[in-house]
Amino acid sequence: MSFVDGPRSPFGFAAAVTGLVAATAACVWLSWPRPDLTIQVALGSAAVVLPRYAARWRPATPLPLVLEVERGALVRVINDDTAWARLGIFSAPPHSADTERAPTVPGMFLTFCSAHPGRAIEIVVK
Repeated sequence: MSFVDGPRSPFGFAAAVTGLVAATAACVWLSWPRPDLTIQVALGSAAVVLPRYAARWRPATPLPLVLEVERGALVRVINDDTAWARLGIFSAPPHSADTERAPTVPGMFLTFCSAHPGRAIEIVVK
């Protein structure tokens, strides 16, 4: 540094750090694993399946009696109820969310479901 250049501005360093943080955040956001299927359980155990990309023009659909998932898919269960949400092979504790991976072996699973009146759900892994 010479006397002609003058002292360096602290704003250049702050801009570089801000750019580095923004680039890191963008990389993490783009590479973060997103669920293939999201199930939300409301208060009172009513469950809905949310669209993959939550869009206002694509409404949620009620949880079907036969749920089809891909092998190894990430399934996120968001439980807003006061009781455990047990949706077949997927579950979540009260007032929390849990992400689980579907089985990698294809098959049909007829299991307990706390969201359906008949307390049963069939999960088909394709």
